Amino acid sequence: MTPDDGIWIDVWLPVTSPTYRSGVREGLEVAGDAWVTALSSMGVGSVSTVRDVPEPTHSEICFAGIGHGEVVDHGRKLVGVTAWRSREGTLLQTALYRRRDQTLPDFLAIEPEQRIAAREILANQVTDLSALQVPVPPGKGLARDLGRRLAEVFGEFQAVICEERPPEVEGP
Repeated sequence: MTPDDGIWIDVWLPVTSPTYRSGVREGLEVAGDAWVTALSSMGVGSVSTVRDVPEPTHSEICFAGIGHGEVVDHGRKLVGVTAWRSREGTLLQTALYRRRDQTLPDFLAIEPEQRIAAREILANQVTDLSALQVPVPPGKGLARDLGRRLAEVFGEFQAVICEERPPEVEGP
Protein backbone atom coordinates (compact mmCIF):
# COMPACT_ATOMS: atom_id res chain seq x y z
CA MET A 1 0.00 0.00 0.00
CA THR A 2 1.28 3.44 -0.89
CA PRO A 3 0.21 6.79 0.58
CA ASP A 4 -1.86 7.42 -2.55
CA ASP A 5 -3.92 4.22 -2.08
CA GLY A 6 -6.21 5.57 0.62
CA ILE A 7 -7.67 8.80 1.91
CA TRP A 8 -8.73 9.20 5.51
CA ILE A 9 -10.88 12.18 6.47
CA ASP A 10 -12.01 12.70 10.07
CA VAL A 11 -14.78 15.18 10.82
CA TRP A 12 -15.60 16.65 14.24
CA LEU A 13 -19.28 17.55 14.69
CA PRO A 14 -19.92 19.40 17.95
CA VAL A 15 -23.40 19.00 19.48
CA THR A 16 -24.04 22.60 18.40
CA SER A 17 -23.60 21.71 14.72
CA PRO A 18 -26.79 21.69 12.63
CA THR A 19 -25.68 18.36 11.10
CA TYR A 20 -25.06 16.68 14.50
CA ARG A 21 -27.40 13.75 15.21
CA SER A 22 -27.86 12.36 18.70
CA GLY A 23 -28.38 8.78 17.52
CA VAL A 24 -25.28 6.78 16.54
CA ARG A 25 -26.90 5.24 13.46
CA GLU A 26 -28.20 8.60 12.24
CA GLY A 27 -24.79 10.22 12.77
CA LEU A 28 -23.11 7.55 10.66
CA GLU A 29 -25.73 7.99 7.95
CA VAL A 30 -25.10 11.76 7.91
CA ALA A 31 -21.44 11.00 7.18
CA GLY A 32 -22.35 8.56 4.41
CA ASP A 33 -24.79 11.00 2.85
CA ALA A 34 -22.10 13.70 2.88
CA TRP A 35 -19.69 11.35 1.10
CA VAL A 36 -22.36 10.41 -1.47
CA THR A 37 -22.95 14.12 -2.17
CA ALA A 38 -19.20 14.81 -2.45
CA LEU A 39 -18.57 11.80 -4.70
CA SER A 40 -21.64 12.55 -6.84
CA SER A 41 -20.31 16.05 -7.47
CA MET A 42 -17.19 14.36 -8.88
CA GLY A 43 -19.23 12.21 -11.26
CA VAL A 44 -19.55 9.08 -9.12
CA GLY A 45 -23.28 8.58 -9.45
CA SER A 46 -23.73 4.93 -8.58
CA VAL A 47 -23.01 5.15 -4.84
CA SER A 48 -25.43 5.08 -1.91
CA THR A 49 -25.44 5.22 1.88
CA VAL A 50 -26.10 1.98 3.76
CA ARG A 51 -29.16 2.23 5.98
CA ASP A 52 -30.12 -1.43 6.36
CA VAL A 53 -27.12 -3.50 7.39
CA PRO A 54 -26.82 -6.97 5.88
CA GLU A 55 -25.66 -9.93 7.94
CA PRO A 56 -21.98 -9.81 8.97
CA THR A 57 -19.75 -11.56 6.47
CA HIS A 58 -16.25 -11.66 7.90
CA SER A 59 -14.81 -10.90 11.31
CA GLU A 60 -11.05 -10.71 10.61
CA ILE A 61 -11.30 -7.87 8.09
CA CYS A 62 -13.46 -5.02 9.33
CA PHE A 63 -13.26 -3.12 6.03
CA ALA A 64 -14.88 -6.08 4.25
CA GLY A 65 -17.99 -5.79 6.41
CA ILE A 66 -20.69 -3.20 5.81
CA GLY A 67 -22.13 -0.95 8.51
CA HIS A 68 -24.57 1.92 8.89
CA GLY A 69 -23.58 5.04 7.00
CA GLU A 70 -20.94 3.39 4.85
CA VAL A 71 -20.91 4.15 1.14
CA VAL A 72 -21.34 1.34 -1.34
CA ASP A 73 -21.36 0.93 -5.11
CA HIS A 74 -23.74 -1.89 -6.06
CA GLY A 75 -23.28 -3.46 -2.62
CA ARG A 76 -19.47 -3.20 -2.56
CA LYS A 77 -17.94 -0.92 0.07
CA LEU A 78 -16.20 2.21 -1.19
CA VAL A 79 -16.09 4.38 1.97
CA GLY A 80 -15.80 3.04 5.50
CA VAL A 81 -17.34 5.09 8.31
CA THR A 82 -17.04 4.84 12.08
CA ALA A 83 -17.80 7.24 14.91
CA TRP A 84 -16.57 8.12 18.38
CA ARG A 85 -19.03 10.03 20.52
CA SER A 86 -18.86 12.12 23.66
CA ARG A 87 -21.08 14.67 25.37
CA GLU A 88 -19.37 17.37 23.29
CA GLY A 89 -20.04 15.85 19.89
CA THR A 90 -19.13 13.12 17.43
CA LEU A 91 -15.86 12.35 15.67
CA LEU A 92 -16.64 10.73 12.33
CA GLN A 93 -13.73 8.75 10.92
CA THR A 94 -13.91 7.84 7.25
CA ALA A 95 -11.70 6.01 4.78
CA LEU A 96 -11.85 5.80 1.00
CA TYR A 97 -9.75 3.54 -1.20
CA ARG A 98 -8.34 5.14 -4.32
CA ARG A 99 -6.75 1.78 -5.10
CA ARG A 100 -7.44 -1.29 -2.96
CA ASP A 101 -4.44 -2.98 -1.38
CA GLN A 102 -4.55 -6.60 -2.53
CA THR A 103 -1.86 -7.61 -0.01
CA LEU A 104 -3.82 -6.65 3.13
CA PRO A 105 -4.64 -10.29 4.09
CA ASP A 106 -0.89 -11.02 4.13
CA PHE A 107 -0.57 -8.88 7.28
CA LEU A 108 -3.20 -10.81 9.24
CA ALA A 109 -2.28 -13.54 11.73
CA ILE A 110 -4.57 -16.12 10.16
CA GLU A 111 -4.18 -19.57 8.62
CA PRO A 112 -3.26 -19.80 4.91
CA GLU A 113 -6.72 -21.05 3.90
CA GLN A 114 -8.29 -18.14 5.82
CA ARG A 115 -5.95 -15.77 3.97
CA ILE A 116 -7.18 -17.13 0.62
CA ALA A 117 -10.80 -16.70 1.75
CA ALA A 118 -10.04 -13.17 2.97
CA ARG A 119 -8.61 -12.21 -0.43
CA GLU A 120 -11.77 -13.51 -2.11
CA ILE A 121 -14.03 -11.67 0.34
CA LEU A 122 -12.17 -8.40 -0.20
CA ALA A 123 -12.30 -8.85 -3.98
CA ASN A 124 -16.06 -9.44 -3.87
CA GLN A 125 -17.12 -6.97 -1.19
CA VAL A 126 -14.80 -3.95 -1.50
CA THR A 127 -14.27 -1.57 -4.39
CA ASP A 128 -12.18 1.54 -5.03
CA LEU A 129 -12.15 4.62 -7.22
CA SER A 130 -9.85 3.04 -9.79
CA ALA A 131 -12.26 0.09 -10.25
CA LEU A 132 -15.09 2.58 -10.77
CA GLN A 133 -12.90 4.25 -13.41
CA VAL A 134 -13.22 7.64 -11.76
CA PRO A 135 -10.60 10.10 -13.02
CA VAL A 136 -8.95 11.41 -9.86
CA PRO A 137 -6.13 13.88 -9.46
CA PRO A 138 -2.88 12.44 -8.09
CA GLY A 139 -1.55 13.17 -4.60
CA LYS A 140 -3.30 15.44 -2.16
CA GLY A 141 -5.56 17.12 -4.71
CA LEU A 142 -8.37 14.59 -4.32
CA ALA A 143 -8.31 14.70 -0.50
CA ARG A 144 -8.40 18.49 -0.48
CA ASP A 145 -11.24 18.49 -3.03
CA LEU A 146 -13.23 15.94 -1.04
CA GLY A 147 -12.54 17.89 2.17
CA ARG A 148 -13.95 21.05 0.57
CA ARG A 149 -16.98 19.19 -0.75
CA LEU A 150 -17.63 17.62 2.66
CA ALA A 151 -17.31 21.08 4.25
CA GLU A 152 -20.08 22.32 1.95
CA VAL A 153 -22.34 19.55 3.24
CA PHE A 154 -21.42 19.73 6.93
CA GLY A 155 -20.99 23.48 7.20
CA GLU A 156 -18.45 24.55 9.82
CA PHE A 157 -16.38 21.65 11.06
CA GLN A 158 -12.85 20.61 11.74
CA ALA A 159 -11.43 18.04 9.34
CA VAL A 160 -8.21 16.14 9.53
CA ILE A 161 -7.14 14.79 6.16
CA CYS A 162 -4.58 12.01 6.29
CA GLU A 163 -3.11 10.65 3.09
CA GLU A 164 -0.19 8.84 4.62
CA ARG A 165 -0.35 5.25 5.73
CA PRO A 166 -1.23 5.03 9.41
CA PRO A 167 1.67 3.57 11.43
CA GLU A 168 -0.40 0.69 12.78
CA VAL A 169 -0.77 -0.84 9.31
CA GLU A 170 2.74 -0.33 8.00
CA GLY A 171 4.26 -3.49 6.66
CA PRO A 172 7.83 -4.65 6.19
